[in-house]
Amino acid sequence: MEASSSPTISTGGQFVAATPDNSQWALTGRSISQATPAGMTEGPGGTASPSNGNITNRRVLILNQNYEPLSLCTVRRAIVMTLRGAAEVVETHTFLAVRTVSHAFPAPSVVRLGQYIRPPTRNVILNRKNLLIRDNYRCQYCGVKLANLTIDHIRPRQKGGEDTWENLVCACPRCNSMKGDRTPERAGMKLLSRPRRPHQINFIRQFAANGDPAWRPYLFME
Repeated sequence: MEASSSPTISTGGQFVAATPDNSQWALTGRSISQATPAGMTEGPGGTASPSNGNITNRRVLILNQNYEPLSLCTVRRAIVMTLRGAAEVVETHTFLAVRTVSHAFPAPSVVRLGQYIRPPTRNVILNRKNLLIRDNYRCQYCGVKLANLTIDHIRPRQKGGEDTWENLVCACPRCNSMKGDRTPERAGMKLLSRPRRPHQINFIRQFAANGDPAWRPYLFME
């Protein structure tokens, strides 16, 4: 399956396109990359640097005006959003700053939109990668974590089983072989949990493990 195009929402003349992956934002008809201030550099400890790599590419959590988690973007894009009045900084990365020739900006970690936008309906794409994320890379029968997990149809295809979130789970090769073309009940096996269609916030939480701890309260992880 292929991902659909990113939805675009109008917010009083400003346009915001939110995606769970790269958060392609656009403001007043111009893309963030086009609107980024010229000469933006970064450098720890007050020393300017010509590079804009590591710090400006860090992930930033984007909240709606009501603090609902919406998406992720980069530090670079978050700074431009705040400079243009589209968002405000809620949390910053400790001891990290992005510097221009004349200014230093604390690297944002969480930003909040200045205007409420109605979150678009964004269904998580059903594919192997997202199934692994939903099931936390764990066999849903025995609980083992493996790199070579397979995808199992709870109700086998031969018996009318469909490719849906509710009928697909991750399984280790051993459990998949034991189950065969049977339902878990017929095979005497039990699922660890009932599979469901995931919400986008579940996928944002996956980034929280490697992201800033400041995200956790906003993702209802505390």
